[in-house]
Amino acid sequence: MTRAVVPACPEGLAKEFVSPPTYVTVAPGARLYKLVNIPIDRSAITRSPWWIREGEFDRLRHVSYAETRPLSDVIRQRLSVASKWNPGMDGLCILRLAREKSGWQGLAAPQLRFSENLIGWGEQLCIPDLSWRDILETRMQVPFYQSGQYRPHELP
Repeated sequence: MTRAVVPACPEGLAKEFVSPPTYVTVAPGARLYKLVNIPIDRSAITRSPWWIREGEFDRLRHVSYAETRPLSDVIRQRLSVASKWNPGMDGLCILRLAREKSGWQGLAAPQLRFSENLIGWGEQLCIPDLSWRDILETRMQVPFYQSGQYRPHELP
């Protein structure tokens, strides 16, 4: 019996997870989510390797509703996104993959060095080599704001 050897997550990225992340393959057609700043810098969208898979995005939307808090606050706190890295989080980027991509998935580590309440423990996906050639379709919702006061609705 042979075992597949999977690449280790690069050290600089691995430290952003609570524990060693799992190497995963994301299928073509999968939807990935990211909150972005306005004005939108297209190169910054793929330059940052951090994404939210659809199931986790939906879970965070329900947390936002249950806690009556803006979704951007929930995502910032649970995925440990410091304001220094993403100050606005006022636009939503949804993309669909054109081809299979590999990356690492795991729970976000808390970011204690910032004066924000970045507790982590939300599930994040890291795809360091994602480029626009890998993307079949992109949808932007700008501005994007979900207050947490209303039950989450289906996103297009």
